[in-house]
Amino acid sequence: MASSIWAIVIGLFVGKAVVKRTGKVTWTARILVGLLISASVACGDSIFFALTAMKERAIAFAAALKLVLANSRQVETDAGSGITSVVLALSGAGIFLAALR
Repeated sequence: MASSIWAIVIGLFVGKAVVKRTGKVTWTARILVGLLISASVACGDSIFFALTAMKERAIAFAAALKLVLANSRQVETDAGSGITSVVLALSGAGIFLAALR
């Protein structure tokens, strides 16, 4: 539940940052918001799973991150949280962009 709220908050902040920089809501800004949110969620999940792998396997961060990145597609789809996080973050950005209309 808490991760869902954080995903929506991240979406709100990314949407706000892009609109603040571009000055208005355009199709380019909407695409940029989607790309930035997807990248931020993927990076955040990779770091989280790498830290978890470090703890469970007692390996260094670089080795754990390499392991996670090599299996990133399987990790994201098996955990189920990756796609959900992206959808919730995009909904947060959508709420912010809709409020600007």
